[in-house]
Amino acid sequence: MAIIATGSKTIIDLSDGKSVSVYLNSNMPKSQIYKTNQASGSKYEPDWTSTHLVISPTVYVNLVAKSITHTGSGNGEVGITWYRRVGGATATAITSGQNGETIGNASSNFALTVSQNTLNPTSNTSNMITYIASIKYKDPDTGAESTIESDITFTLVTMGADVNMIWITGEQVFKSNADGSSITPSSITLTANTSGTVTGLKWQFYNSRIASPDWQTYPGYTAGTNTLTVTPTDKSSNVSVFDANGRLRLKASNTDGSIYDEASVYIVSDGAAGSPGTPGTNGSPASVAFLSNENITLAANNSGVVSATTLTSYVVAYTGTNKVIPTVGTITTSHSSITASAGTAISSSSSPNYKEVPITINVASSNLGSSGQVNGTITVPVTSPVNTTLTISWSKVNTGKTGDNAIVFSLYAPDGIAFVNAADGATKRIQAQAYDGSTVIADSNATYKWYKYTGTGTTGWTQLSTTANKYTISGGTLTVYASEVESEASFKCVMTYNSKDYTDVITLLDKTDNFQLDIITSDGDVFKNTKGSTFLYSILWQNGEEVDAVKTYNFQEIAPSSASANDLCYVKSTASGANAHAVMLKKYSNGSWSDVTSQNPSTYTYSWYKRNANSAQLGEGTVFATGKVIFINGDDVDGKTIFTCKVE
Repeated sequence: MAIIATGSKTIIDLSDGKSVSVYLNSNMPKSQIYKTNQASGSKYEPDWTSTHLVISPTVYVNLVAKSITHTGSGNGEVGITWYRRVGGATATAITSGQNGETIGNASSNFALTVSQNTLNPTSNTSNMITYIASIKYKDPDTGAESTIESDITFTLVTMGADVNMIWITGEQVFKSNADGSSITPSSITLTANTSGTVTGLKWQFYNSRIASPDWQTYPGYTAGTNTLTVTPTDKSSNVSVFDANGRLRLKASNTDGSIYDEASVYIVSDGAAGSPGTPGTNGSPASVAFLSNENITLAANNSGVVSATTLTSYVVAYTGTNKVIPTVGTITTSHSSITASAGTAISSSSSPNYKEVPITINVASSNLGSSGQVNGTITVPVTSPVNTTLTISWSKVNTGKTGDNAIVFSLYAPDGIAFVNAADGATKRIQAQAYDGSTVIADSNATYKWYKYTGTGTTGWTQLSTTANKYTISGGTLTVYASEVESEASFKCVMTYNSKDYTDVITLLDKTDNFQLDIITSDGDVFKNTKGSTFLYSILWQNGEEVDAVKTYNFQEIAPSSASANDLCYVKSTASGANAHAVMLKKYSNGSWSDVTSQNPSTYTYSWYKRNANSAQLGEGTVFATGKVIFINGDDVDGKTIFTCKVE
């Protein structure tokens, strides 16, 4: 037998005479990415200020779509009030036009449009916002009013800031004649290079000639600029920068001092030998050796591990104003995961590193010590043209931890979730939205499995494949034909990415089938402390008319002692075991009740199934009960239980 209709009832809240339901459809994924390290453009993806979030409500009464007539309360049949809840706070009513939230009119069915990024990590520290549609329905036949709510929640994933890095580039040598009367060039420009979020640049020099040697602001430097002009005569407080050995440092004000780079500027001379970096007066020219890069920063991941990498610094030497090839001894390092070796001097005169000896620094994949910043040194001995020891300082800085490489996965229906007056061959797309950090996961980098909830098997889910006029699967997109949605149908996608599975579920509705099924409870939807009971009965519609109607709306666990002649009553069966949920139809005649179930058979077959709060099939996918009317009690409900009926 073919299934002609399916319906479900969740025992969670009170129910009124007519079944009222509301569904919310969003044109955006349910997660936003916030990129703290975005230098320009929007930090949000998607950005609701450029493409507004639109939440569209659809209301059904006894499975017939109803237009919303007004906002708030009133005399209209269907009214709506929108609320917002930030994190776990109390929900508050939305006033249209405030906070970037606008409530539409009847032409949009009073959809809610959000034109601001309300998931602001500064003002909304919970990183979660829920929009709630509260529907008030007034039954035009009875005047009875009922309220039902539906909500949709959006979450924010904040990406941690990139590692902050600084390095200096530029020439490092002034050339002087023997008596120091002529020094070229007249100035040198050093440039600050940065990555990540670095602000408030500060150039300093190391003053070793004061009582307490320390770093001081470079004379005449304007804070915040990324270049520094150095002249041979620069002084600060009557102390020459070059009397202080020419050591310079670049820092940033928005760091704790752990992010910096150092460089040294020298004056080489044709004069007599003296202290390196100072002009001589006569005799043999002075010699000097220095490093092109004295400080390196190693970026680690959020676990503190540095990826294997290779870096290069150069040993540069001058005798007087002539560049010469230095002799480098055995290099030592302060950490076993870092090795360094000297190469052969560059022989090409056209190379900017001509006559310089390259120092190759190999860093193995390692955590280099505890989390946070770890410091160390690389010692480079030089024996010619001057006997000196040079030092390369290294430091490790971890990348930001909050939200790094977060995997976000969700399903949404860009064409809407409901088929309304759908023609033959109509389709709806279900789209998977996935991010690795702030990067969209391409279909080529993941695998997808699609399932439909059928209530069969051990889980109730059946895997789908592309089938003509039923389904089309293209990676993270499932196209569903209207013929495959019987009143409602739930679909699940499992994305496998980097050997891990990510799952989301979405439900499509079909309001165009000839048959529709509504599940009604005789005594409400709430059991308290496992106490309670109710009859569940099926209302079957065909083209807006009820068919195969129930014989009576009189439901009793035990038939009353007396009644009027020919009265009918549905009564709980006294059977146990597999038939414990069966219901008998009884008729009152000649002072007693008689079972007339067999004389009043249903036109169709009704099969019932159970699912738990996570939509997992209970009872290994077996039929829970049969019949147009069944009886359940507290033993059948565990917190939240969904009862599904299929009509054949």
